[in-house]
Amino acid sequence: MKKPWTPPLRWVFGAATLLGLFSTAQAYRLTALNSKDPGQIEVWPLLVLNFTYWYIPASVAPLIFRLVQRYRIDQHRLKAIAIHACTALLFTAVHAAGMISVRWMLWGITPPAGWFTAFQRIHLMNLDWLLMTYTTVVGFTYALGYYREVQTRAVREAQLETNLMAARLKTLEAELHPHFLFNTLHAISTLVHTNPDSADRMISRLSDLLRLTFDRSGAARVPLQEELEFLQKYLEIEQTRFQDRLTVGYEIDPETLDLEVPRLILQPIVENAIDR
Repeated sequence: MKKPWTPPLRWVFGAATLLGLFSTAQAYRLTALNSKDPGQIEVWPLLVLNFTYWYIPASVAPLIFRLVQRYRIDQHRLKAIAIHACTALLFTAVHAAGMISVRWMLWGITPPAGWFTAFQRIHLMNLDWLLMTYTTVVGFTYALGYYREVQTRAVREAQLETNLMAARLKTLEAELHPHFLFNTLHAISTLVHTNPDSADRMISRLSDLLRLTFDRSGAARVPLQEELEFLQKYLEIEQTRFQDRLTVGYEIDPETLDLEVPRLILQPIVENAIDR
């Protein structure tokens, strides 16, 4: 797997802000339901607590992204699982310590049972949810990385297929042109002595055909109208060669002229039919 894509920090803290606002609204409503005088509820302590709750994971997110990039499960399975397990437990401990610190800063009250007991209580109350949060961040990062890899692989395969088609087309041209040019030049050399006008006309048609070939060089697909124009130039040369022995008729649906077709798809077929 290539280096997983990680969201920018502004996205991470933006999501944490939205979650903090949602948690604050939820906490306010729960407090109001349990309070005899909802009008006396202070909103700003709820904001501080809930934003702290979500900003701590947002602050730890870059470390999680770095661990995912460095210890990939597809390469270091056991080591990656062990490191993520230890980091997840450390993350939950840091989160509990942060929440206790904020509570003390807001109210300045020492827990009756002591700080360690309060730390354990908060830690255990939020442990399952925080582990789920850590696992979600890791899984999301891996999912984005694998999705990016699949997209990159698809683009690479499409490029390879395009290159293969181009190579096949070049091979076809390399095989086609010498054979065709040999026959055409041989016919011209014969007509120069017996029918100079036909030889001159064939040279002109050959020039037009070569111009079209060079103009379309590199294009894998062309409109059917251009392919038919190329084919027409080719057939005019062949008609000059074979005279009355070759008769050509066209039956083409006008609605198909703008459709794209592979370049040189018609000429080899017609050439084989004539050579028979």
